[in-house]
Amino acid sequence: MNILHSTLSTWRDRLAPVSRTSTFRTTGQITPEEFVLAGDYLVYKFPSWSWADAATPAKRVSYLPPGKQFLVTRGVPCHRRLNDNFAGDAGHEDEIVRGMLAGEGDNDDDGWLRTGGGDNAASPTRTYNLYITYANFYRTPRLYLSGYLSASEPLPPQLMMEDIVGDYKDKTVTLEDFPWFEGSVKMATVHPCRHASVMKTLLDRADAALKIRRDKLKAAATAHAEPDAKVAAGAGGLEGLVDDVKGLSMGEGHSQGQGGGGDEWEMLQHDEEEQVAIRVDQYLVVFLKFIASVTPGIEHDFTMGV
Repeated sequence: MNILHSTLSTWRDRLAPVSRTSTFRTTGQITPEEFVLAGDYLVYKFPSWSWADAATPAKRVSYLPPGKQFLVTRGVPCHRRLNDNFAGDAGHEDEIVRGMLAGEGDNDDDGWLRTGGGDNAASPTRTYNLYITYANFYRTPRLYLSGYLSASEPLPPQLMMEDIVGDYKDKTVTLEDFPWFEGSVKMATVHPCRHASVMKTLLDRADAALKIRRDKLKAAATAHAEPDAKVAAGAGGLEGLVDDVKGLSMGEGHSQGQGGGGDEWEMLQHDEEEQVAIRVDQYLVVFLKFIASVTPGIEHDFTMGV
């Protein structure tokens, strides 16, 4: 069944019409060109990520350039397993994000993405290679995970499910062949059917929070009063994304998320009313924040700080 599903998914992506029209702000979807733009930004900001090519020209997709068929980061540590009762450690993440919004840790660009959870019982460390591809049918990124027990011992695909939150592994995570490699290389993959709606919600929350902060600053300026320090520090930030990450759900039409400060959130220099909290080239940074809620045992901050 998985072989059939993998084959159908691959051909659906390859045969679906390719969109060249940007609907980033209205749908949460991105075009192949925007995926490349966001990938370039991710690689520039976080060098542990890199572009990669398909194993052979026949494995390439035509809507992405050679050498930029997918993104990869290798050797990401995972120190613990998730049991069936795991509900996430969103509160721990919230503290880091709030610290960033309050102006703390100005040089800690990766602080807002810290994962790995709390002090659970020690487990043998696993490592993961993470791959981000473009799902043309859904017009969103898609994540694949390949695990290892040691440098020379691949993790059996079924055991990868131990590192995925229960709600997701039961509904939206499947084991499929990675389409860009030769042969059958099974990986866990997060199905992209709900990615666009989740991303749209995150974008809307960030924009709403940005507007609230600017309104507060304007009101303070009109009253000739000193603006609240936290408001001033986050005037270009993402206050609306500081929520419980477990509220994100690909099974729902609405969700909540988190975000943080740092120069990845620099604002476009346009008319103030037209500014947005998240640019399209920053899309994958936000996408990875969402993915961190699906695989909280994997230390995604490792990929964002190396």
